[in-house]
This record gives sequence, structure tokens and C-alpha cells, in this order.
Amino acid sequence: MRSELYHVTLIANAWFLVACLASVILTIAMGIIFSKNITGRISELIAGARKVSSGKYERIRVGRDSDELSELAATFNQMVDDLVRSKHYSESILESMSDMLFILNSQDLIEQTSQAVLRDLQYSQEELLGKPLNLIFSADTDLVTLGTKLKQQHSRGFVADVVSKAGNKFPVSVSTSLFRSRNGRTSRVMVVKDMSEYKKRVEIEAVAKIEKEKADQLTALNEKLVTTQVQLVQTSKFASLGEMAGGIAHEINNPLAIIHGNAGAIKELAESPDADLGLVRLLAERIENTTMRISKIIRGLRSFARDGEADP
Repeated sequence: MRSELYHVTLIANAWFLVACLASVILTIAMGIIFSKNITGRISELIAGARKVSSGKYERIRVGRDSDELSELAATFNQMVDDLVRSKHYSESILESMSDMLFILNSQDLIEQTSQAVLRDLQYSQEELLGKPLNLIFSADTDLVTLGTKLKQQHSRGFVADVVSKAGNKFPVSVSTSLFRSRNGRTSRVMVVKDMSEYKKRVEIEAVAKIEKEKADQLTALNEKLVTTQVQLVQTSKFASLGEMAGGIAHEINNPLAIIHGNAGAIKELAESPDADLGLVRLLAERIENTTMRISKIIRGLRSFARDGEADP
């Protein structure tokens, strides 16, 4: 009886030990599985963060569990979505800029460009990335001065010429700005504005100004010429009048002398008691004719004076 009871007790203890061992093994196995699950999810978060830091904005798997790692994964994905939206917004700004924009590294090598650069210079993005600035600026550009300006916090007003891939050369105005990221990395922003239209407008305005000055000078010379011409005409008239006055004086003096002589003869006849009336009549007719001659001369002078009023 005792041996049977002992045997049963021994079997029960054995099963208890087996159950305990199985429980321990199960617990260890579950711990290993749970640990691998956590490790895998953490590794996935780390890999996702590394992709984001390298510029690949990819979401990660959240998982079905409602634990801290799932919440962390959801927050990570929200951050990725925000970064993607911010990246698209920045790219849309760069694409909409009419001026050319370059992002340069600390060695002044091209890191990024706007669409305006590719459009105006006819390069592809790959042809420009990592290249120095002498690729786009003309050979006569003072790159030393430009390099000095790039090291300043802000600079503007640097004028130079850029050359497209096809060899087309056009004037530009360069403005630069220095900035540092949160991790202390230094970059430079260079905005290049095409000045071709402005230069053409300035040249046109300069030519128009010169033409206006020439026109003003010609107008002044023409006015002076007209004034001089009027003065010459007046001087010529005065000279002609002087000559004519001399001729008129001669023409009038002769009739006056005749009148004077005939008048004296009539006076003498009037004092004589036996005056010849026929002779008096003849002398009177001579005076009358001479007076008419003088009157004709005066009418001619009046007609000349009226014609002269219309002249300048």
C-alpha cells in the first residue's frame, strides 16, 4: 500500500516538474519572441529615421498593437508627411521663381538650383551639381570679388556676365546670403537676376536722351538762324531804304527846284505892271505838272510801305 502511494506521489511530482519546466520554457520562448518583435520594430524605426536623414521620406509600418512603439511609429509617419509637404512647398517656390537661384556648399560648389537656372542656362541638374561657379560665369568675371561677397552675411549689386550651355552671354546682377542649418552646416544662397531687358531699356533711354539733346540743340540753332535771318532781312531793308531814300531825295529835289524856280518867276511877273499873262499861265502849268510828279512819287512810296508790312 505504501509503495503504491509512494509511486503515485512520485509520478505526481514528476508531472509537476514537467509542468513547471514547460511553463518556464514557454515563458522564455514568449520573452524571446516579444523581444525579437520589439527589436525588429525599433530597428524599423531606426532605418526609417536614417532614410529621412538621407532625403528619402518614406513612411514605416505602424503595426496592430496599441502600445508606445505603435504611437511612436504613427508620430514618425506624421513627421514624414509634414516633411514631404514642406519639401513640396519649397520646391514649388523654387520652380515659380523667375530669377535664378543657386544653393552652394562651403566650398562654393553648386548643391541645388531652381528651375529658372535650368531654363535660362540650358543645363540639366546633373550637369550643374557639384560644379564650381566658373562653369556659368564668363571668363572675364572677377571670381575673387564674387568669392569675397559669398563669404559675407548679405551682399548685392555684383554685376557680371553668365554664359549658357549654348554659349549665349547675358548680363546679370548677383545677390548672396549666408545661412547655417541647425546642425551647424554652412551654405550659401546666390540669386542671379537677368539684366538683359534692363540693360536694353537703359540703352534705349540713353539713346533717346541723346536724340532729345540733339533735337533741342537743332531747335535752338534753327531759332537762332531764323532770328539771324530776320535781322539780316531788316538790315538789308534798311540798306535798301537808305539807297532808296537817296534816290527819292534826288527825284524830289529836281521837281522842287523846278517849282521853286517857276514860283520865283511868277513872283517877279506879279510885281511887273506889264506882266505877260500867257507866261504866268505857262509857269503855273509847269508847277502843277511838277506837283503831280511829286504826288506820283509819294504814292509809289506808300505802296512799297504796304508791301513791306507782309515781309518778316
